[in-house]
Amino acid sequence: ARLVVCGSTARCTLQSSSTAANFFHLPTSASTIRYNSNDANISNTAQRQSDHKHCVELVQNRDMEGYLCGLLMPASSREAYFALRAFNVEIASIKDASKLIGGRSRPSPSSSGGGGPFDMDNELGESQGGDTTLPSRLRMQWWRDAIADVYDNKSTDDASPSSQDPIIRSLTSSRKFNPTLRSLSHAIETHGLTYRFLRRIMEAREEDLSITQYEKRRDVAQYGEDTVSNILYLSLEIVGVRDDESDKVASDIGVGLGVLTALRSTAFRASQGECSIPLDLATKHD
Repeated sequence: ARLVVCGSTARCTLQSSSTAANFFHLPTSASTIRYNSNDANISNTAQRQSDHKHCVELVQNRDMEGYLCGLLMPASSREAYFALRAFNVEIASIKDASKLIGGRSRPSPSSSGGGGPFDMDNELGESQGGDTTLPSRLRMQWWRDAIADVYDNKSTDDASPSSQDPIIRSLTSSRKFNPTLRSLSHAIETHGLTYRFLRRIMEAREEDLSITQYEKRRDVAQYGEDTVSNILYLSLEIVGVRDDESDKVASDIGVGLGVLTALRSTAFRASQGECSIPLDLATKHD
Protein backbone atom coordinates (compact mmCIF):
# COMPACT_ATOMS: atom_id res chain seq x y z
CA ALA A 1 0.00 0.00 0.00
CA ARG A 2 1.15 3.56 -0.68
CA LEU A 3 0.26 6.80 1.10
CA VAL A 4 -0.73 9.43 -1.46
CA VAL A 5 -0.82 13.11 -0.49
CA CYS A 6 -2.87 15.10 -2.98
CA GLY A 7 -1.67 18.64 -3.60
CA SER A 8 -1.56 20.85 -0.52
CA THR A 9 -4.46 19.08 1.13
CA ALA A 10 -4.24 16.55 3.92
CA ARG A 11 -6.33 14.02 2.00
CA CYS A 12 -4.66 10.64 2.02
CA THR A 13 -5.68 7.42 0.38
CA LEU A 14 -4.40 3.87 0.35
CA GLN A 15 -3.58 2.48 -3.07
CA SER A 16 -3.24 -1.24 -3.55
CA SER A 17 -4.35 -3.95 -5.89
CA SER A 18 -6.90 -5.15 -3.35
CA THR A 19 -10.02 -3.44 -2.07
CA ALA A 20 -9.97 -0.89 0.73
CA ALA A 21 -11.55 -3.50 2.99
CA ASN A 22 -8.23 -5.35 3.03
CA PHE A 23 -6.83 -2.54 5.19
CA PHE A 24 -8.76 -4.10 8.06
CA HIS A 25 -7.84 -7.68 7.18
CA LEU A 26 -5.60 -9.48 9.63
CA PRO A 27 -3.18 -11.93 7.99
CA THR A 28 -3.97 -15.57 8.74
CA SER A 29 -1.63 -18.35 7.71
CA ALA A 30 -2.87 -21.02 5.33
CA SER A 31 -2.03 -23.70 7.88
CA THR A 32 -4.28 -22.02 10.42
CA ILE A 33 -7.15 -22.03 7.95
CA ARG A 34 -6.52 -25.62 6.93
CA TYR A 35 -6.03 -27.26 10.30
CA ASN A 36 -7.79 -24.94 12.74
CA SER A 37 -11.00 -24.24 10.89
CA ASN A 38 -13.29 -24.99 13.84
CA ASP A 39 -15.96 -22.50 14.82
CA ALA A 40 -13.97 -21.08 17.74
CA ASN A 41 -10.96 -20.12 15.60
CA ILE A 42 -13.12 -18.62 12.89
CA SER A 43 -15.04 -16.65 15.51
CA ASN A 44 -11.83 -15.40 17.14
CA THR A 45 -10.41 -14.22 13.82
CA ALA A 46 -13.64 -12.43 12.95
CA GLN A 47 -13.68 -10.83 16.40
CA ARG A 48 -10.10 -9.58 15.99
CA GLN A 49 -10.90 -8.11 12.61
CA SER A 50 -13.98 -6.40 14.00
CA ASP A 51 -12.02 -5.04 16.98
CA HIS A 52 -9.25 -3.77 14.70
CA LYS A 53 -11.75 -2.01 12.48
CA HIS A 54 -13.31 -0.37 15.53
CA CYS A 55 -9.91 0.91 16.69
CA VAL A 56 -9.00 2.27 13.25
CA GLU A 57 -12.31 4.11 12.93
CA LEU A 58 -12.05 5.52 16.46
CA VAL A 59 -8.55 6.86 15.80
CA GLN A 60 -9.57 8.20 12.40
CA ASN A 61 -12.47 10.13 13.95
CA ARG A 62 -10.70 11.38 17.07
CA ASP A 63 -6.95 11.44 16.35
CA MET A 64 -6.30 12.21 12.69
CA GLU A 65 -2.57 12.72 13.17
CA GLY A 66 -2.28 9.32 14.82
CA TYR A 67 -4.38 7.80 12.05
CA LEU A 68 -2.15 9.21 9.29
CA CYS A 69 0.95 7.90 11.07
CA GLY A 70 -0.73 4.51 11.32
CA LEU A 71 -1.07 4.33 7.54
CA LEU A 72 2.73 4.39 7.33
CA MET A 73 3.28 1.64 9.92
CA PRO A 74 4.46 -1.80 8.75
CA ALA A 75 1.51 -4.07 8.07
CA SER A 76 2.64 -6.47 10.80
CA SER A 77 2.54 -3.68 13.40
CA ARG A 78 -0.57 -1.84 12.29
CA GLU A 79 -3.10 -3.80 14.36
CA ALA A 80 -1.20 -3.21 17.61
CA TYR A 81 -0.50 0.44 16.76
CA PHE A 82 -4.17 1.28 16.23
CA ALA A 83 -5.10 -0.60 19.42
CA LEU A 84 -2.62 1.59 21.32
CA ARG A 85 -3.86 4.81 19.73
CA ALA A 86 -7.50 3.84 20.35
CA PHE A 87 -6.62 3.24 24.01
CA ASN A 88 -5.05 6.69 24.12
CA VAL A 89 -8.21 8.23 22.67
CA GLU A 90 -10.32 6.44 25.29
CA ILE A 91 -8.13 7.59 28.17
CA ALA A 92 -7.77 11.15 26.90
CA SER A 93 -11.55 11.47 26.55
CA ILE A 94 -12.30 10.68 30.17
CA LYS A 95 -11.71 14.19 31.51
CA ASP A 96 -14.37 15.81 29.34
CA ALA A 97 -16.85 12.97 28.87
CA SER A 98 -19.17 13.55 31.82
CA LYS A 99 -19.27 17.31 31.24
CA LEU A 100 -20.14 16.83 27.57
CA ILE A 101 -22.77 14.19 28.31
CA GLY A 102 -24.27 15.91 31.32
CA GLY A 103 -24.05 19.43 29.91
CA ARG A 104 -22.28 20.69 33.01
CA SER A 105 -19.12 22.75 33.42
CA ARG A 106 -16.21 21.11 35.17
CA PRO A 107 -15.73 22.42 38.70
CA SER A 108 -12.54 24.01 39.95
CA PRO A 109 -9.74 21.93 41.54
CA SER A 110 -11.23 22.57 44.98
CA SER A 111 -14.38 20.74 43.94
CA SER A 112 -13.18 18.37 41.09
CA GLY A 113 -13.99 17.08 37.53
CA GLY A 114 -14.69 13.84 35.39
CA GLY A 115 -15.57 11.19 32.39
CA GLY A 116 -15.19 7.08 30.69
CA PRO A 117 -16.87 3.48 29.75
CA PHE A 118 -20.41 3.91 31.26
CA ASP A 119 -22.99 6.70 31.35
CA MET A 120 -23.09 6.93 35.14
CA ASP A 121 -22.43 10.65 35.40
CA ASN A 122 -25.88 11.82 36.41
CA GLU A 123 -26.52 9.03 38.92
CA LEU A 124 -23.11 9.11 40.57
CA GLY A 125 -22.69 12.87 40.24
CA GLU A 126 -26.00 13.58 41.92
CA SER A 127 -25.31 11.03 44.64
CA GLN A 128 -22.12 12.94 45.42
CA GLY A 129 -23.80 16.33 45.51
CA GLY A 130 -22.94 17.23 41.92
CA ASP A 131 -19.32 16.05 42.15
CA THR A 132 -18.25 14.71 38.74
CA THR A 133 -14.88 13.38 39.89
CA LEU A 134 -16.23 10.00 40.97
CA PRO A 135 -17.56 8.90 37.54
CA SER A 136 -14.29 9.99 35.92
CA ARG A 137 -12.14 8.17 38.44
CA LEU A 138 -14.29 5.06 38.21
CA ARG A 139 -13.76 5.03 34.47
CA MET A 140 -10.02 5.47 34.91
CA GLN A 141 -9.95 2.75 37.54
CA TRP A 142 -11.84 0.48 35.14
CA TRP A 143 -9.00 0.82 32.62
CA ARG A 144 -6.30 0.45 35.24
CA ASP A 145 -7.81 -2.75 36.63
CA ALA A 146 -8.51 -4.17 33.17
CA ILE A 147 -4.95 -3.63 31.93
CA ALA A 148 -3.45 -4.88 35.20
CA ASP A 149 -5.45 -8.08 34.72
CA VAL A 150 -4.03 -8.45 31.20
CA TYR A 151 -0.52 -8.41 32.65
CA ASP A 152 -1.66 -10.86 35.34
CA ASN A 153 -2.68 -13.20 32.48
CA LYS A 154 -6.38 -12.89 33.20
CA SER A 155 -8.38 -13.09 29.98
CA THR A 156 -11.05 -10.47 29.32
CA ASP A 157 -13.37 -13.38 28.59
CA ASP A 158 -12.72 -14.86 32.04
CA ALA A 159 -13.71 -11.77 34.04
CA SER A 160 -15.53 -13.29 37.01
CA PRO A 161 -16.21 -10.53 39.54
CA SER A 162 -16.27 -11.76 43.11
CA SER A 163 -17.71 -8.56 44.57
CA GLN A 164 -21.36 -8.57 45.56
CA ASP A 165 -21.72 -4.90 44.65
CA PRO A 166 -23.82 -4.80 41.44
CA ILE A 167 -21.96 -1.76 40.06
CA ILE A 168 -18.55 -3.37 40.58
CA ARG A 169 -19.78 -6.63 39.07
CA SER A 170 -21.16 -4.78 36.06
CA LEU A 171 -17.93 -2.84 35.55
CA THR A 172 -15.80 -5.98 35.73
CA SER A 173 -18.05 -8.04 33.48
CA SER A 174 -18.10 -5.27 30.87
CA ARG A 175 -14.43 -5.83 29.97
CA LYS A 176 -15.24 -8.67 27.61
CA PHE A 177 -17.46 -6.33 25.56
CA ASN A 178 -14.89 -3.57 24.99
CA PRO A 179 -13.27 -3.90 21.53
CA THR A 180 -10.46 -1.47 22.33
CA LEU A 181 -9.46 -3.45 25.40
CA ARG A 182 -9.63 -6.74 23.52
CA SER A 183 -7.42 -5.40 20.74
CA LEU A 184 -4.97 -3.80 23.20
CA SER A 185 -4.77 -7.07 25.14
CA HIS A 186 -3.74 -8.86 21.98
CA ALA A 187 -1.12 -6.17 21.26
CA ILE A 188 0.32 -6.51 24.77
CA GLU A 189 0.58 -10.28 24.44
CA THR A 190 1.97 -10.20 20.89
CA HIS A 191 4.56 -7.44 21.27
CA GLY A 192 5.36 -7.67 24.99
CA LEU A 193 4.51 -4.01 25.63
CA THR A 194 6.04 -2.57 28.80
CA TYR A 195 3.48 -2.19 31.57
CA ARG A 196 5.07 0.84 33.25
CA PHE A 197 4.58 2.96 30.11
CA LEU A 198 0.85 2.25 30.09
CA ARG A 199 0.65 2.79 33.83
CA ARG A 200 2.34 6.19 33.60
CA ILE A 201 -0.13 7.30 30.94
CA MET A 202 -3.10 6.37 33.10
CA GLU A 203 -1.61 7.91 36.24
CA ALA A 204 -0.90 11.20 34.45
CA ARG A 205 -4.38 11.32 32.93
CA GLU A 206 -5.98 10.59 36.30
CA GLU A 207 -3.96 13.30 38.04
CA ASP A 208 -5.00 15.73 35.31
CA LEU A 209 -8.72 15.13 35.98
CA SER A 210 -8.90 17.84 38.64
CA ILE A 211 -6.35 20.27 37.17
CA THR A 212 -7.60 23.42 35.44
CA GLN A 213 -4.19 25.13 35.13
CA TYR A 214 -0.66 23.89 35.72
CA GLU A 215 1.54 25.89 38.04
CA LYS A 216 4.82 25.82 36.13
CA ARG A 217 6.13 25.28 32.62
CA ARG A 218 7.97 22.18 33.74
CA ASP A 219 4.63 20.69 34.84
CA VAL A 220 3.32 21.01 31.28
CA ALA A 221 6.53 19.45 29.96
CA GLN A 222 6.24 16.59 32.45
CA TYR A 223 2.65 15.93 31.40
CA GLY A 224 3.85 15.69 27.79
CA GLU A 225 6.52 13.21 28.85
CA ASP A 226 4.07 11.12 30.87
CA THR A 227 1.44 10.97 28.13
CA VAL A 228 2.82 11.56 24.62
CA SER A 229 6.36 10.25 25.18
CA ASN A 230 5.11 7.03 26.69
CA ILE A 231 2.84 6.47 23.69
CA LEU A 232 5.93 6.90 21.48
CA TYR A 233 7.94 4.44 23.60
CA LEU A 234 5.19 1.86 23.15
CA SER A 235 4.95 2.60 19.42
CA LEU A 236 8.67 1.90 19.12
CA GLU A 237 8.21 -1.40 20.92
CA ILE A 238 5.46 -2.34 18.49
CA VAL A 239 7.90 -2.04 15.57
CA GLY A 240 10.60 -3.88 17.50
CA VAL A 241 12.77 -0.90 18.52
CA ARG A 242 14.01 -1.03 22.11
CA ASP A 243 17.11 1.07 22.79
CA ASP A 244 18.02 4.05 24.94
CA GLU A 245 19.00 6.37 22.11
CA SER A 246 15.64 5.97 20.39
CA ASP A 247 13.87 6.51 23.71
CA LYS A 248 15.78 9.77 24.26
CA VAL A 249 14.60 11.07 20.90
CA ALA A 250 11.04 9.91 21.62
CA SER A 251 11.16 11.67 24.99
CA ASP A 252 12.11 15.02 23.45
CA ILE A 253 9.51 14.67 20.70
CA GLY A 254 6.84 13.73 23.22
CA VAL A 255 7.53 16.76 25.42
CA GLY A 256 7.45 19.03 22.39
CA LEU A 257 4.19 17.55 21.12
CA GLY A 258 2.70 17.82 24.61
CA VAL A 259 3.49 21.54 24.83
CA LEU A 260 2.24 22.06 21.26
CA THR A 261 -1.02 20.27 22.06
CA ALA A 262 -1.51 22.46 25.12
CA LEU A 263 -1.06 25.60 23.03
CA ARG A 264 -3.37 24.36 20.28
CA SER A 265 -6.11 23.63 22.82
CA THR A 266 -5.98 27.06 24.46
CA ALA A 267 -9.27 28.33 23.01
CA PHE A 268 -11.15 25.10 23.71
CA ARG A 269 -9.82 24.82 27.25
CA ALA A 270 -10.70 28.43 27.96
CA SER A 271 -14.29 27.67 26.93
CA GLN A 272 -14.29 24.91 29.58
CA GLY A 273 -13.05 27.19 32.35
CA GLU A 274 -9.46 25.99 32.07
CA CYS A 275 -6.18 27.58 31.04
CA SER A 276 -3.55 25.73 29.01
CA ILE A 277 -0.91 28.38 29.77
CA PRO A 278 0.93 27.56 33.03
CA LEU A 279 0.46 30.05 35.85
CA ASP A 280 4.11 31.17 36.04
CA LEU A 281 4.14 32.07 32.34
CA ALA A 282 0.69 33.69 32.43
CA THR A 283 1.54 35.93 35.39
CA LYS A 284 4.91 36.87 33.88
CA HIS A 285 3.15 38.47 30.90
CA ASP A 286 0.01 39.65 32.70
